[in-house]
Amino acid sequence: MWGTVDRIHFLQMSKKFTCHCKRCDDPSELSTHFSSVRCQHAGCLAHVNRDSQSDRGMVIPSTTESDEWKCNTCGETYAPAYVRSIVEKVGRELDKVHEKYGDIEAEEEFLKKFSKVLSPNHFYLMEIKLGLAQVYGRTQDEPLPLLPPRKLYRKYQLCDELLKVFDVILPGNNLIV
Repeated sequence: MWGTVDRIHFLQMSKKFTCHCKRCDDPSELSTHFSSVRCQHAGCLAHVNRDSQSDRGMVIPSTTESDEWKCNTCGETYAPAYVRSIVEKVGRELDKVHEKYGDIEAEEEFLKKFSKVLSPNHFYLMEIKLGLAQVYGRTQDEPLPLLPPRKLYRKYQLCDELLKVFDVILPGNNLIV
């Protein structure tokens, strides 16, 4: 559940090698955009407002830590430090949400707020989606048999989004029994 830059850095520091699997070598992480952020260029923002699930307008990392990140739609480039600052800010906000574990409203608000900045499949958003999928139907007030249809459908949506991405980045590890 880490983005490419973090995975590569971890492997270099702990295992002393650079991974060259298909996912690590592909800046879009097999088209999942697991590390991508949304382009903030006006033209791309207009597109995002029309279709928030699109993979257009994604700022994709380069294959090295020092190279600029580039929008896959308009070509706008971003310094790695700028992208890192966005991800670090979101990470600090995620830490605050973790302090409220099980607070469905706080987690849903996090998704709503940062879906405008991160790709729909960004690793931070996927972490929250995974937590929400686990919490819906498991609270004392609303166990799964008493979950209202709207919340049951939300749980289904989250699971569907997670499985689509995990089937790509973790093929063969998502058995449904």
